[in-house]
Amino acid sequence: MVDPRKKPRVIGQLQRHPDGYGFLLPEDPTLEDIFIPPTGLGDARHRDRVEVELSVRSRRPGNRRDRTRPGPDQREGRVVQVLARGVERVVGRSIQIAPIGLVAPDDDRLPSPIHIPLQALGGARPGDTVVVEWTETPAGQSGVWGAVRKILGPRGEIATEIEAVLHHHGLPEAFPTAVLRAAEDVANAYSGDEWSTDRQDRTQVPFVTIDGESARDFDDAVAVEPLPDGASRISVGIADVSAFVTPGSPLDEEAAARGTSVYFPDRVLPMLPPVLSDDLCSLRPDIPRCALVVEYRIAPDGALGSPRFSRAWIRSRARLTYTQVQRILNAHAAPAPKARTPAAVSGQIDPQLERMLLQMAVLCRTLREVRLARGSIDFDLPEPEILLDIEGSPERILKAERFFAHQMIEELMIATNEQVARTLTRRGAGCLYRIHPPPKAETLRDLRLLLDHLDIPHHLTTTIRSKDLAQVIATVRGHAEERLVNHTILRAMQQAVYRIDNVGHFGLASPCYCHFTSPIRRYPDLVIHRLVVQTLLERGSRQRHADREPDRLRRSALHSSRRERIALEAEREMLKVYATAFLRERIGAAFSGRITRVTKFGCFVELDDFFVEGLILRESLPFDQFRFDDDRLRLVGRRTGRTLAMGDPVHVKVERVDIPARQAHFVLIE
Repeated sequence: MVDPRKKPRVIGQLQRHPDGYGFLLPEDPTLEDIFIPPTGLGDARHRDRVEVELSVRSRRPGNRRDRTRPGPDQREGRVVQVLARGVERVVGRSIQIAPIGLVAPDDDRLPSPIHIPLQALGGARPGDTVVVEWTETPAGQSGVWGAVRKILGPRGEIATEIEAVLHHHGLPEAFPTAVLRAAEDVANAYSGDEWSTDRQDRTQVPFVTIDGESARDFDDAVAVEPLPDGASRISVGIADVSAFVTPGSPLDEEAAARGTSVYFPDRVLPMLPPVLSDDLCSLRPDIPRCALVVEYRIAPDGALGSPRFSRAWIRSRARLTYTQVQRILNAHAAPAPKARTPAAVSGQIDPQLERMLLQMAVLCRTLREVRLARGSIDFDLPEPEILLDIEGSPERILKAERFFAHQMIEELMIATNEQVARTLTRRGAGCLYRIHPPPKAETLRDLRLLLDHLDIPHHLTTTIRSKDLAQVIATVRGHAEERLVNHTILRAMQQAVYRIDNVGHFGLASPCYCHFTSPIRRYPDLVIHRLVVQTLLERGSRQRHADREPDRLRRSALHSSRRERIALEAEREMLKVYATAFLRERIGAAFSGRITRVTKFGCFVELDDFFVEGLILRESLPFDQFRFDDDRLRLVGRRTGRTLAMGDPVHVKVERVDIPARQAHFVLIE
């Protein structure tokens, strides 16, 4: 019999808060986060894998979104066991070297200070940024102890801060020797002859790749061919990474551990060694390459036929850039509303390929219209492009150009991903779905307040539909508030993750979706490739079908979601490093901007000319004392009644910059 007095236990990752409490993020994705009060944390640290015993539901107000207190229906618990330390090495600032070393972690969710024996300082001096490894607490001592394993350099220098980001997120730059050797062995063994009989020849299909100017790995190629009945055939060729990276091999284990490639302004940390990512697996022009090809019919109204899959040889006819393609579309008045003509680029392409691109543009516009009609949310969020000088310092921050040519590739990849997910689901093959839950009603509070403040009509209620958010985005398109509104919607969204149970993709309004089209840079895509090959293209042995086992897929989904989150956090932090370094050279300069967030301690402002955000502290606001209006998320002057709210345009001056804190401070100019 089950003992009714025995309390249930849950395993997950601990997220500590600087104020002393924490939350358990359960490994079971069906469970809500669990609040851990300070008295229930024990010696568990931030990011540890822990086992938590559940207690009664919390009756305290609030929720985890503001990271202050638990919600009214949120379970509480206490840590009963630390299963694994989540952080083995810590980045911090050396603050003392005698009589004993002390290091303050950069992450204020970790215990501080860390005690360092004199013999374990490794030559660190006060003010250095260092990497510390946890050690056992010496007998008769208390607190947390460690040893300096690496000195990154003087705090605040760009080179030091870049290294700090890499170490803080545990991102490996170099591949292990065994992995590099395995990649070279695969490349040396490749001749193509061994696949000549079991691959279909698709080298006559006019595939092209379309990517950015700086791209080095080309994992998707596309082609469109007219059919006699007025429809068209879309062919999407994706690099067959599964032909080179076999399950359980050193290459596979390293790729799975990394989970994804990580992109920074000055470098890329690839998921696969360059001999594969930049060469053997890359669909370079005029070279026969191994690919998984998905072909399907598209009617003039956008209806898609059943896909056909094949392991094939393809040969890209051209390596095109978005800029080149957009020039062609603009020259022929292709459907690219308000498209700015890009600067001229050298080189001509074959007239046959040019005609294909024009046909592709028409089809992709139709696909886009069908997708938007079903309620897909059409974010237009231009990203910052950081230009570096020869010394690696940020010289300019620009709005990255985005053309209809970008949307063409996006539409083809979305349609192909849906085709793959639907086919695997119909076959009962198992799938690593890309799911996106709808936002919770309470997370849309900021958005509703912003829309009301800006007098933007909306129909946002407790029942959230993607069509309602899509309508808001359409309403603000082309207006000064567009970027702010889009970012506020994005912040209100839940994060898309990988799961083996399908709940649909809210943002795309897609009932069935997966990632298939980027196996060079995302491990879940490689998993899907193996499922496609094992289920649809061959009748392999039991061993080869191991990837279909639910437990294996579930573990892969959980790990891939975590690695993706780490990569996103690292990329965002690195952008902040460069952004604050950029502003450090502009202290005292004045800029126009717009308030993006309001808190009890001040308001955040994004500059109009750059994608850079800074903070105006409430106590620095001139001419009045301001109170925080929590109900309407605004600051209100006690004497003048002046308000500062999300969306308000302001003029600010750069007062100071703290690169290690990734923070710029502004003052308001009246």
